[in-house]
Amino acid sequence: GQEVRLAVAGEATGPGAQLTVTVGGVATRVPLAAPDATLLGTLSVTPADPLPGETVTVTLRLDNRGGAPVSGPLRVQAPAWLTLDGPSGDSVTVPEGTSELSWTARVPFGPADRALVSVEGGGPLAALRDARTVTRQLLTVQAGVDPDVAVAGSDGLLPLLVRNPTGRPVTVRLQVDAQAPADSGPPAELDLEPHAAAVTNVSVQSLEAGTASVTVTPLIAGVVAGAPQPGGVTFAAVTQAQRRSTLRLPFDIRGLTTGSVLAAHLPPEGARFVPGSAALP
Repeated sequence: GQEVRLAVAGEATGPGAQLTVTVGGVATRVPLAAPDATLLGTLSVTPADPLPGETVTVTLRLDNRGGAPVSGPLRVQAPAWLTLDGPSGDSVTVPEGTSELSWTARVPFGPADRALVSVEGGGPLAALRDARTVTRQLLTVQAGVDPDVAVAGSDGLLPLLVRNPTGRPVTVRLQVDAQAPADSGPPAELDLEPHAAAVTNVSVQSLEAGTASVTVTPLIAGVVAGAPQPGGVTFAAVTQAQRRSTLRLPFDIRGLTTGSVLAAHLPPEGARFVPGSAALP
């Protein structure tokens, strides 16, 4: 996320002269213009560390000092995961004076990757040669453990730690998918500061005891922005209160050798009879 300017002194041998700058093992070709060059171009990529779901803008700033528009072929190259739209082809016209050409692309989900975006002109545009590094980043999500075991039928909380690897603030939407019979609550939104992490909780409900399996997926603008993270919430069985009832019969059944006694007893609303619990003294 930082910008470093290098002052280079040298002699350009032609309109397409370049020097190589290597940063972190990645080599970038930089045009070295002569003082009397009539066509200058500088490439920029913003942001240079995009997340899936974000839009990348590639800008070529032009300075045509030749006194007239020039046209020629212009080729723009980018990694396969960055599909740029904008001017390119066999005939691109650069007007007199300063101007800009720009391309945009929305970053899809995929593995983290570091690559080059380059522009190369031909013919009258041969002086336009530049390249910049672009790195696809990913959000990281870690699931924690709720210290309090939820009771079946209530909300259980799953703590999540989300990290932002970029140098700018981002808003993340956390989509929670729970396996049946559990059910997930609404998605959670989280604002992350640059190069920072934050903790949030997502809710899960289950009417049954046991561990409910969930998958949490970070989204940016509806696009998956990090590897889905599995997790689980443990639910304890609901302890049912019991009440014992005693029935007194208006006669003595001791000594009876035949016949049977049927006692009808309605439990309170919401309760049920425990089979096998009835016994005669």
